[in-house]
Amino acid sequence: MSAGRRFDASLESPRRARRHLTEQLRHLDPDTVDAAALLVAELAANAVRHAGTAFDVSWTVSPASLRVEVTDSGGGAPRVRTPGHHEASGRGLAIVEKLASAWGIRTDGARTTVWFELPLRPRSDVREVTADAAARPPGRAVSDGRRLLRGGLAAFAWPTLASRGT
Repeated sequence: MSAGRRFDASLESPRRARRHLTEQLRHLDPDTVDAAALLVAELAANAVRHAGTAFDVSWTVSPASLRVEVTDSGGGAPRVRTPGHHEASGRGLAIVEKLASAWGIRTDGARTTVWFELPLRPRSDVREVTADAAARPPGRAVSDGRRLLRGGLAAFAWPTLASRGT
């Protein structure tokens, strides 16, 4: 199954893209959908902030994985950054790199596509989230995503008022 949608370059579009993807993939494992929603919001925010153009979000569900692509017309070359503790941004691709089982960047001069893949579990295998998360081996992209969504994003050194001395 493949689908997609175009979004404008407004500041609300990353949230709209996240909601739309979540609604369209509601039949999948909730852990996978949560991780995909986080990643698409990060990539959509990058498209709006750095490319300043409308962007397309497309996805393909295969028996083993979910592949999501975000394409903008900025023509830039995104790169993973290592921002300092006091920088408020620059962690989006690092989050993608951490959560996705595979990811990459394609450019053709005028358009840039950042894509990621997440493994799928059959919906019938979905159990209560806490029991399921405890049963998964460490290092799996989806379990890493659930851990990050539950507060483990501190590993990405988000600036806080305390760290700024205020």
